[in-house]
Amino acid sequence: MFGVLIIEQSPTATRDLIGACAAAGLPVLGVARDGLEGVAMARQLQPTHVTVDLVLPRLPGLQVIEALRRHQLDATVIVVSAVSAREPVVAARAAGARAYLLKPIAFTKLVELLSATLPAADRAATA
Repeated sequence: MFGVLIIEQSPTATRDLIGACAAAGLPVLGVARDGLEGVAMARQLQPTHVTVDLVLPRLPGLQVIEALRRHQLDATVIVVSAVSAREPVVAARAAGARAYLLKPIAFTKLVELLSATLPAADRAATA
């Protein structure tokens, strides 16, 4: 389904992500507060985009990304996390994340990234 699933436990980050999605013309399909809920919602909603934090209750973000791929969900995954160490960034990219953004969220960068990952027909429709 066209839109984004936000998997994030922080209310502040969630608010920022919802704003960036709106600015990019990408509807928010749902918000999950932990990793297990996020995987379940992704399987149900089949979003085109998923934003995920690495530090989540019940199932860490890296395992969420791996589960999305294991269930063959073809969503563009963008990690938005405060974790800045090199190893998690490399692991997230290897697991299938398209991009890795550090918190605090650079709003314009996230909007640009979300907009750039839309198919051309969807970009034209949201312009």
